[in-house]
Amino acid sequence: MTIPIYCGWCTTIFAQENSFEFNPELNVGIEMFRWQEFDSSGIRLLTENGPRLFFSVAISNTDKSGSGFIYEAAVKGYSGEVDYDGQDSNGVFTSSDTIYAGYVFELNGGYRVQQKIDVDILAGIGFNAWEREIKNNRNAQGNMVSGITEEYTIQYSTLAIGLPQRFANAGGYLKIGVKKPYSTSEDVDNFNVTLSPGRKYSGFISYKLVFDADENSKNLISSVTFYYDSLRFSRSSEKVTVVNSVPLLVRQPKSNLEVIGFAIGRSF
Repeated sequence: MTIPIYCGWCTTIFAQENSFEFNPELNVGIEMFRWQEFDSSGIRLLTENGPRLFFSVAISNTDKSGSGFIYEAAVKGYSGEVDYDGQDSNGVFTSSDTIYAGYVFELNGGYRVQQKIDVDILAGIGFNAWEREIKNNRNAQGNMVSGITEEYTIQYSTLAIGLPQRFANAGGYLKIGVKKPYSTSEDVDNFNVTLSPGRKYSGFISYKLVFDADENSKNLISSVTFYYDSLRFSRSSEKVTVVNSVPLLVRQPKSNLEVIGFAIGRSF
């Protein structure tokens, strides 16, 4: 899910690239989203799934020829309303809707080793922030269940390899990597607490097909991208809060986030 944007500290290095052009790419697409939470014994507590729409602005030089410095950067915004199937605080089944809205920023850099097969070695950092609003609903017994709003801020590092390809009238780019959060924050407005979900490794993979431009103009669609991305969190530490004069222990269960997405791009 990586698509690049210009950054100031790269200016000097970019200037050394004789073929560098500032050609941002706008991407729009859809991703199938799934969020799951599990108790300490591994039993699933809830599942949220459904489509989210997104757009991004990007810049990179992964289509360059020859060895040398490789960079990627991207800023992305996304939103969507997904289905919620889970349970209330008493363990009674409940079904609702959850609204997600957030943004991602990623910056990657590395080096291309040119041999019989070109290989890019990439490392980077990312920032993913979103709001999760679970709507009010009724449980299986017909009782009202109050919704909840959470705000997540996740900072992570990545390590990946990229494999550029060249076809007759197009280029391909396969990227496979792992990520791990180094900072996690979850603000639960209803309980006035901030949790820190545990940090675990997760994987991602993407394939981008870039079409050659017409001789005198850009193609209407310059690329298509398919990708899988994920985040993994272990259970957070417990925090004490008071609701209606009653002390409560609040924690975030073990959680998994996964998306499978498709995007079309237009270069400018």
